[in-house]
Amino acid sequence: MLTYDLDDAFVSLSQTREKLAALAESDADCIGTLCALTDTGEWMRAGDGTMEYRCDTEGEEELGLSDGVDAAVAAYRVGGDAIPTKVARKLGLGEYVVCENTGYLLQGISDQPIHVVGEDGEVCEETTTLNLLVAPSGDIYDAYFTKLEWRHVQRVVDPDGGQSARYRLVSEILERLIDAYIDSSTFIPYGHQFADSDFL
Repeated sequence: MLTYDLDDAFVSLSQTREKLAALAESDADCIGTLCALTDTGEWMRAGDGTMEYRCDTEGEEELGLSDGVDAAVAAYRVGGDAIPTKVARKLGLGEYVVCENTGYLLQGISDQPIHVVGEDGEVCEETTTLNLLVAPSGDIYDAYFTKLEWRHVQRVVDPDGGQSARYRLVSEILERLIDAYIDSSTFIPYGHQFADSDFL
């Protein structure tokens, strides 16, 4: 029987994805719910009255997986473009980046039609795709190697402005990341390193 040596981030990611998928019809903020499911912090009211999911940053000198982050991210605010460093580390994600290349990892998801919120805050009548969201030029090669960020995900909505589509999208993305992790953990090299007879 095969057993996998899974690290804590992978286990947390897997458990969180299942819980998030079950909450797809929730009215709660999707990314805020994702943060809360990690149990790394708590919801607090900031000085301006805004609710935020805040995590202790003590001992977080080493940052998460996002390039260019020069300080630990302490809190997530509804609609924000970053998740706390503690949440990012627990899930093996980045504070600002969900995954490094949209077109490669998310093939089959990144070209599906989605509704998004425009700059005016209204839901766009025309559908778009994640590929076009990260690479507005329409160049598929650009989208293939462009990072998908939380700010992109925050724009995905239902046709009526709800967040069910965002919940489903994030769940699908996390599932792809889980699959990629398993593939990389269980890959068996072959060809020039092993002969077929090694496996008989």
